[in-house]
Amino acid sequence: MYTGQMKTGGLQMELERSLLQPDGDHECDQDRVDEPLNNQQEDPEDPVPRHFLQELRRPGLLLGALAGVSLSLQLILLSEVAHVLSSVQAVVIKSIGCLLGIVFISWESSRDYRILDLILCVLFGSFDVIGTIASTASMVLLSVSDTNSIVLNQPIFSAICGSLVLGEAFDAIDAGLVVVNGVGIVLICKTVLDPESSYTSPVIGIILAFLALSCFITVKIITRILLRRGVKDPFLPISTFGFVGVAGGSMYLTATNSWTTPETAEDIILCVCLALAAFAHKTTFTMTLMRENIMYVAIGLTLAIPLTFCYDAIFKSRVIAALTVVGVFLSLGSTVILYTKSYFSSR
Repeated sequence: MYTGQMKTGGLQMELERSLLQPDGDHECDQDRVDEPLNNQQEDPEDPVPRHFLQELRRPGLLLGALAGVSLSLQLILLSEVAHVLSSVQAVVIKSIGCLLGIVFISWESSRDYRILDLILCVLFGSFDVIGTIASTASMVLLSVSDTNSIVLNQPIFSAICGSLVLGEAFDAIDAGLVVVNGVGIVLICKTVLDPESSYTSPVIGIILAFLALSCFITVKIITRILLRRGVKDPFLPISTFGFVGVAGGSMYLTATNSWTTPETAEDIILCVCLALAAFAHKTTFTMTLMRENIMYVAIGLTLAIPLTFCYDAIFKSRVIAALTVVGVFLSLGSTVILYTKSYFSSR
């Protein structure tokens, strides 16, 4: 009799505990969100083949590095077509590339999404489009490397927002590395504002760059919120960016009659490559956000800063100031140290 009562009581406690758990389709535990993917159970909807991820100890770090490399390629291509396309038309070209995400959307899982998920995806696309326009306009006033040194140096703001808004992990070592990264951006900005620089409107260029910076951090926060609501398909927000960019940009260009057409075969090829590079970057970027917190993603993107500086120095024959070199070194060094720390902490 006593044993039967114990079993019945245990079953009742299990039932009450299961009823108190949040809905798994729209919420997930904070520890599970920040947990490395190799410790999670296999998900049949995972956009990256599971057999590949099992070979990696921290797949989000690799995806973050790929996002940084693909972003640098996208920005270099963008600077090459800046003489042909306006900033808005460049966004339209990139958005067309991101519409490729429609092919990979998991329509079966999308049936579980709610209206708030759709609103968040639209906000994702809207802030991403505004940030892209602002960064592209900033490149007209500054060089591609100086603009990106501001736009992509997001670790400080990402770490603060991730900790305050999302409650993501942030320890003393992370704080120290973020400060080092911030010193790097200060040194780079000081070089840009030098009175002897060749820029005609450096202040406006820096303001636009910081506007883009705030928009891209907002995009990261929205993506993490979508993940916690159960939206694990990276191609849904990517496609939304494509729709918003194409629709909004096309209406603006038509209303202002400011459409331009690439005239040479080289310009057309560059535009096609820009669209494909945009899709590659958005894919790796969003997939990284679904595995790592936003600070790690932001630091991964800073890899594009030294790459674009190398591009300016090698192909544009630009002389890089000593302070800028120090700033880039601090930025890249903090990235390497943080990635090394994260890798060994997951062992």
